[in-house]
Amino acid sequence: MKRLIVSLLAVLCVFILSGCGRSSEFGVVDMGKVEKEGKQIVVIKEEGIKELEKIEKDLNAAIKGKADSKKEEIIAEYRAKAQIVQSNMSGRIRNQLERVIHQVAQQKKLGAVLLKEAVPNGGIDITADVLEQLK
Repeated sequence: MKRLIVSLLAVLCVFILSGCGRSSEFGVVDMGKVEKEGKQIVVIKEEGIKELEKIEKDLNAAIKGKADSKKEEIIAEYRAKAQIVQSNMSGRIRNQLERVIHQVAQQKKLGAVLLKEAVPNGGIDITADVLEQLK
């Protein structure tokens, strides 16, 4: 989950550095709310969790009755599978958020989008618009 948050921060930094337009106005987005309420994000997470649960179930079945040395090999194999699933999930979420935030920023002619939590005041809150696009 920490990687997901770092990825989301990276997405927003891209908008800060590259800009979404030529305007000096900036938007803010409540990523905590988007992560909890964005339907497409929730679906991606649920799919990822199901895959991870299946990997865990398969791992438990695979190591049952195996010698300790063999268990370590099997665990390493399944750990790699789980990391791929987590990476894919994070990538899908990041891509979806990049697309939607960029789209909303262009529509509103914003020069940058920042995390609402990092901006004490100011900025145009685009959280509702992002959530609407994530339906």
